[in-house]
Amino acid sequence: MIPNIDVKVLLPEDGVIRVESSQLFGEPDGALCRRFVERAFLAPEIDGVVIALGSPSAIELRFDATQRGQRQVLEHLAELLIADDRSHERAPCNGAAEVPPAATARDRRGVVRYHRYARRITGWRVTCERVGMIKLENPVLYRKAVLCEAIERELMSVLGVDRYETNSRNGRAKIEYDPRQLGPAQIIEILDGALANAEHPAELDKPELELALCTASIPLAAIAQFAMPGLLPISAALFAYTSFPSFRRAYQVLTKERRLGVDVLDSIVVLGCLASLQVFPGAILAWCLAFGRFLVRRTEDSSKKLLLGAFGKQPRYVWLVQDDIEIRVPLDRLEKGDVVVVHTGEVVPVDGVIVDGLAMIDQHALTGEATPAEKGVGDRVFASTIMVAGKMYVAVEKSGSDTATAQIAQILNDTAVASN
Repeated sequence: MIPNIDVKVLLPEDGVIRVESSQLFGEPDGALCRRFVERAFLAPEIDGVVIALGSPSAIELRFDATQRGQRQVLEHLAELLIADDRSHERAPCNGAAEVPPAATARDRRGVVRYHRYARRITGWRVTCERVGMIKLENPVLYRKAVLCEAIERELMSVLGVDRYETNSRNGRAKIEYDPRQLGPAQIIEILDGALANAEHPAELDKPELELALCTASIPLAAIAQFAMPGLLPISAALFAYTSFPSFRRAYQVLTKERRLGVDVLDSIVVLGCLASLQVFPGAILAWCLAFGRFLVRRTEDSSKKLLLGAFGKQPRYVWLVQDDIEIRVPLDRLEKGDVVVVHTGEVVPVDGVIVDGLAMIDQHALTGEATPAEKGVGDRVFASTIMVAGKMYVAVEKSGSDTATAQIAQILNDTAVASN
């Protein structure tokens, strides 16, 4: 597998094997590095792999030292690498899992961390799990709100995902799901796919310090106001700085909307506090305004998720009819003209026309009808509506992002983004 490449093996501590080679690990997405990781995870004792770039580049294999010793792990790894070297197949074999792109597991320092979950290799580490809920963390999300938004856009269209929350401040995600529709491994697959398809920003987001600064300004203002007047200039400067968002909003209201608003009144009060050096009540006002803006953002985000969640929910798999046999295939493999079958209780996965069968369909989310509509041969059905009773065969016209509900969800998402 690795002819004519210098490799140095170190044993820094129990449970860790460090392999150094700039030629082998200098590029985490390189063919040799990916093959090494694939073969390493074939060893069931390997829990995680860390790829650190530098001089030299190295890979650390993490395992449970209470189950196997370093010598045993090294011997097992050597057997796997030798077997791979003798194989003429390039694709992963003997059950090797596919390694996701390094960009989905790289932290802000450039270190790539892979973990094992079931039969998957992933950059996500499961921190808490129970039936219907899973918490994960991935350092690639740290201060990259764009990636969190990409994950949420993907999750909002997945049937079976009830609630989700991502946090770019600590790189964590919490997902509540219906175990009858999805499993944890499928959720991790969705998250990996969202990160692989997203555009990763080169720079970190600016830290959100508004509320923290406002909180810190209150005790400083109290000390300056009542105990140490010499701190008044510093306290006033911090108070003025934390009031900039109110000034910006007031300027936009006056110049663009040409009206008086609450931000204008807030700015007048702030100026009055600064003019009279009443920095303590002013600091309390600034904190209340900052906390109010924080609550508004949280409420807007929650409302946006609820609104978009009403549209675009689609199953990951459908039952495709081929030669009178029902085959379970991924939704994204459907083509126009394919015939899918929908059973009672299932969500209609596509926009199309019924070619056989009779059904009662709840489509109130689209049409507002209070009662289910009866549909028969020749009638049109839409994705994300619910099959209440019956069985029908539908000829596919549109699927995935081309369906009516997906387009509505996209319009709502674009509108919500523009309004922010």
